[in-house]
Amino acid sequence: MISLEAFKRDYSGYLLNDNCNFEVEFLKFHARNVDCNRMYECLSVQKKPTSGSYTLKIDRLSNRHEPGICSDIFDIGGYTWKLDVYHDGAKTKKCLDVYLKLAKTSKLSVKLEVYANVSLCLQDKVELSQVKFTADKKRFGYEDPWRWEFPLVKFEDPSKGFLLKNACVIEVSIVVLGSSTLH
Repeated sequence: MISLEAFKRDYSGYLLNDNCNFEVEFLKFHARNVDCNRMYECLSVQKKPTSGSYTLKIDRLSNRHEPGICSDIFDIGGYTWKLDVYHDGAKTKKCLDVYLKLAKTSKLSVKLEVYANVSLCLQDKVELSQVKFTADKKRFGYEDPWRWEFPLVKFEDPSKGFLLKNACVIEVSIVVLGSSTLH
């Protein structure tokens, strides 16, 4: 905020021939339905979104006996996250399933939702390229992960380079836009 006096000064550059331009950016979020009986939702949008990335390298993928692989918990944008990977598919045996979710910690409330832009990359170690999937303004809640699936036929094809020497690399990038809390 600037004072009216500073705004009107000739050398300030705000006014030119008695004209001024303003730029406004709007972000649209879909809030959840709220029961009107004394409940409200507080939406906070960050002025400068925070971002970061996390890389998960999985070795000896086919030798694992557990149904899924959980990443370490990682922090991006002030929230804790984790990746769950299912080589045999969580819902179908025909896909590599990857879930990005908020990690259940003592700070995570059932009433909290985080809005973020996310991208997930599966690294091709032969061509040194990647397959990238993105979602904009995705809502993450207590039990609301982002699910991404990749066909096992492509994933296991040696010429594609996603699964090389029984290992794969998955990278996730997150830009936290804001959050909402139900009160």
